[in-house]
Amino acid sequence: LTLKKLTEKKSVLDKSKYTVINCKPVIVNSNGGKVITSIDVSFKNDLKLTDDAPQSWLVDLPDSTWSCVPKNGSNLKNINLVISVPLERDAKDNFADIVFSLVTCTRETCLPKSFIVRLPVAYSKDA
Repeated sequence: LTLKKLTEKKSVLDKSKYTVINCKPVIVNSNGGKVITSIDVSFKNDLKLTDDAPQSWLVDLPDSTWSCVPKNGSNLKNINLVISVPLERDAKDNFADIVFSLVTCTRETCLPKSFIVRLPVAYSKDA
């Protein structure tokens, strides 16, 4: 029996099934800090969210040294997140993923839409 450190927890989410949308990196002090961000979901070409279908999002973090409030939800109007980022030396991966599982419709058809908004974190001693 081997025990892993709590900080070695890896995501169980299979991200290969998702389209990844990379955002511009946010700069955080090397001592860690908080990232406060807001996400508003909108689509092009007459694509809309299906009113009666379940819509969900969740934040997938690299390990337990990171945290986020809130961590998930179903309201897609103006998602406000506070992400706590660890010290640079403790960070394994330098990004937070916001995973969306949605049902969208055009005038003719409805389709599931799953994607990841990736928020890269860059460390700086001057931040």
